[in-house]
Amino acid sequence: MNRAQPNIVAGEGLIVSEFAPPLDSISLVDHHGGMRAVAGPSHMERLVVFVPMAFTPVCADEIGTLAELVVEARETGSADVFSRIPEILVVSTDTSATLRAWLHELGVASSVSGCSDFWPHGHAARAYGAFDEDAGTATRKSFLVRPDGSYRLVASARPGEARGRSEHATALHLLAEGL
Repeated sequence: MNRAQPNIVAGEGLIVSEFAPPLDSISLVDHHGGMRAVAGPSHMERLVVFVPMAFTPVCADEIGTLAELVVEARETGSADVFSRIPEILVVSTDTSATLRAWLHELGVASSVSGCSDFWPHGHAARAYGAFDEDAGTATRKSFLVRPDGSYRLVASARPGEARGRSEHATALHLLAEGL
């Protein structure tokens, strides 16, 4: 597997890193039963947001906030890129059925795509260096991914802590700017 970690500079809750070379292509089943490219080349920019588990308070708060940011950007027209909406991919080691139920319960199933990294368990999270081997779940990391598959880390948080609203707002702004 092609795996290079980006150089990272962190401060004030925002992570800015250089783009790392593309990973090998990885596609996961989304909560609608389709396939989504979470790593490697794709037709558009993506924000790949890893979460440890569905139906947990911190993950729910993070995804609810992210969905609000997407809706706000679409409604205000603050991001020209939303005329060609980038993919917002929420990746968890839960099954696609679990993600579907969770995203529908949160009311965000039309704003984000839930992608199941259930089997092979944590394959995509491991490729991005976002897997906790002891817990068997993804860690809280968010990556901007260019259409060519190159990527960079834009947000991260420790277990039990949420990524900040401003971190994902900045990531969406970077998507609007063309990365």
